[in-house]
Formats: sequence, C-alpha cells, structure tokens
Amino acid sequence: ELVHITSSSGILIVGHHITRFQAGDVFLIGQKVSHVFRNDDMYKNGHLLQSAASLDVHFGYDAFGPHFFETPELQPVKNLLKHSERGIHIIGATAKHT
Repeated sequence: ELVHITSSSGILIVGHHITRFQAGDVFLIGQKVSHVFRNDDMYKNGHLLQSAASLDVHFGYDAFGPHFFETPELQPVKNLLKHSERGIHIIGATAKHT
C-alpha cells in the first residue's frame, strides 16, 4: 500500500510502531501489516475547519505478474518492497518527488 497524505495530520500505528503524520508525508506499507491512521481531533466529528484526505494505492506483490520483480533492473524495487514489510515513512523532498 502506497499512501500520500494530502490534507490532515495525526498518528499512524504500524505494527508495534507509533509515529506522527502530516500533509505531504508518503508511506509504503507492506502486505499483511496491521496499521491505522488516526486523524487529529480537528478533523473529526464534522466540526472541522479542514478536511482530511489521502491518496492510497493498493497492490499485491504479484500484481504485475509472478516474475516481474525478478529482472535485474527491478532488484532495488524488490528490496524496497521487502523493507516495506515494517513500513517506510518518506518525508521532505523525497516525498515531494514520490
């Protein structure tokens, strides 16, 4: 799952890790990893001055075929997806270019 927070802030729980998130952050979260995004109170109960929004892309490891990530050119991507099993938080200039 690739998540880009476009408008909101709050707490993300990924497995046994807790971190803050805000607009502009990007997360790569592996398959079968328990996680929840909890928006700050200002985004709840219809009493908000701002709206919460994100762009989420869900895909399975084999979404592109069983051998897609076996090519030498895609080994760095394969390694990135393997590391995402614990969740990856992408911030700053890197998030802007993701």
